Amino acid sequence: MRIRSHLKRLQHQFGKPLRLGQESFRVRGYHADRLATDLQQEPKLLSLLERLLSGRKGAFIDIGARTGQTLVKVISLDPAREYIGFEPQVDCCFYIDRFIRDNRLSNASILPMALSDKNGMLKLRFNSDSDGMASALPGDTDQAGWVPGRVGDEVLSEMGLSSIAVIRIDVEGTKLEVLRGLHDSMKKWRPLLVFEVPPNFTGEERTMLPAGTQQVNNRRSAEIARLLADRGYELYQLGRTGQEIAIQAFNLDDPANYVGRDYLARPITE
Repeated sequence: MRIRSHLKRLQHQFGKPLRLGQESFRVRGYHADRLATDLQQEPKLLSLLERLLSGRKGAFIDIGARTGQTLVKVISLDPAREYIGFEPQVDCCFYIDRFIRDNRLSNASILPMALSDKNGMLKLRFNSDSDGMASALPGDTDQAGWVPGRVGDEVLSEMGLSSIAVIRIDVEGTKLEVLRGLHDSMKKWRPLLVFEVPPNFTGEERTMLPAGTQQVNNRRSAEIARLLADRGYELYQLGRTGQEIAIQAFNLDDPANYVGRDYLARPITE
């Protein structure tokens, strides 16, 4: 699999365009780009987005754009859809912004900032310049840098959007703060919300995390569930084939019956 992945990217080194849906796009050479171009990454997400975007008007908001994994999926499904990405890692933003500029995508933009529930500088912890798992929560890594954080409602209001169809949130550990900062946007536009909540175990052996970490994760996930309910949203867990399973709360402590970490929140009054 890794060899095939390298060969595919080497083809772009020699000028082969990237095919997304019915269109072709320019991608810089193999060693000059870290843009995520493989649509088979998170295949369940591709089918989910196809279902969610069908028949819905409005922008796609990508909070935690990383290196463009979701951007290329949105383009492949609906190239005319307005896409707005937020990514605090400047190195990651560089590759997305260059792809947007190279292909003159007037309906796509990337903003180098984190969204939260308050304005101010955040200390981002990471393991590398393009670390897609960077987090604003305290961690054990020595690498850290300051990034601007903005209240999501304020930024989206300033951009003058007419409507929002879907908000995808792919941030490490700060989903609660992101959702708190989107109160007015959720009330005004009633977008669909797609996000992940990891379980309290890790690895193929499904080793349980330390008890203290479990307690924090359970408390914060319970707050997310309450926030969504208070704002008139129904919560669904996405099954292995992408089916929506209605739930009332997150269950992070059941390795034997683990389904996945992907969730969808639908507004009750659509």
